Amino acid sequence: MLALAPMGQLEPSSGKIDFTKGEIEVGKWIDGKTIYKSVIDSTVGELQNDLNAIGIDYVVDMYGMALSNYGNWFPIPCKNIASIDYNDADHYTISILQSNLSARNFQITFGDYYATTNKAYIVVEYTKKGV
Repeated sequence: MLALAPMGQLEPSSGKIDFTKGEIEVGKWIDGKTIYKSVIDSTVGELQNDLNAIGIDYVVDMYGMALSNYGNWFPIPCKNIASIDYNDADHYTISILQSNLSARNFQITFGDYYATTNKAYIVVEYTKKGV
């Protein structure tokens, strides 16, 4: 039988919570590269540009919130599966993908219930290109 060690208090990978804007080092990735964390205070329409401007090589984790057109805050990422009408299920969906592997361009897609001027906050942990 497998014995599990008792868990202590859960802590973020860096051992502390720091949501200051700008880039900070928070650990090492499996390939030895430094993991950085940035907090981006932006809009739905600019988040993609903000991510690509950082020079991200690999997204380790991301989370945040985006304001919908109806005044609701939804998590990033988000997949709305609660809708009874499955044709409307993607209206609130938010996802990220690496749109071009060689160029390391990232694309954040928002459902149509988010205007490009809506407020958004994202915390992204990543490794950087060429570092």
